[in-house]
Amino acid sequence: MATPQFPSGRLLADVVAYQIGWLGCVLGAAHGRAWAGVTAAVALTAFHLALLGALGGPLAYLAGERLGAIDLAAGPVPLLVLAVAWGSVIPLLVGLSERLVPDERA
Repeated sequence: MATPQFPSGRLLADVVAYQIGWLGCVLGAAHGRAWAGVTAAVALTAFHLALLGALGGPLAYLAGERLGAIDLAAGPVPLLVLAVAWGSVIPLLVGLSERLVPDERA
């Protein structure tokens, strides 16, 4: 199975840039959650977050491939790998955001 190929050809730099971007998303989500008054009582369960990641992650990569941003290997295996990866990462990122910006009302 081939890894996704990024147009810049600098895989390490691209991966680090994406990780920094996702850290920004986590911090933004944490502050947005606190600003909107979302508490643990109305938050999604880990199962729902995993499902969201398992569906949304591969769809985002497919959209990126359609736009010419990356080239995915043919077949369902890369999409299944992405589904498992994002399905496990999204609940972890949300958990991290809840630890970084604790709910002051609780």
